[in-house]
Amino acid sequence: MIIKSASRKRGSYRQLLRYMIEGEERVPESRIILHNVIGETLDDWVAEFKANEANRKRERKGSVKLYHDILSFHPDDTSYLTLNTIEELTRNYIEERNPNGLYVGAIHLADDHYH
Repeated sequence: MIIKSASRKRGSYRQLLRYMIEGEERVPESRIILHNVIGETLDDWVAEFKANEANRKRERKGSVKLYHDILSFHPDDTSYLTLNTIEELTRNYIEERNPNGLYVGAIHLADDHYH
């Protein structure tokens, strides 16, 4: 597994969430992975991320507004991975990265390349 992390300095929550949830590579039968997010819709999640950003104590020019982390698996590992396994790995990653953060995740498949 490789972890790719891209930071975003613009609060492009809606664009990123839309890609994750509506992307053509997303597995339709998989559940959306939520952590510390209580809303049920994309609009709810955007509002929660914006409300969280409003709690920032110091506003700095060029500060990171969000991260787009990707857990990427080698194509040779595809036969060993199930949706449940990927979800469990994702939840473990979230707990290790920042258990207090807000997270929305979705499983994507691209040419037998799970991420």
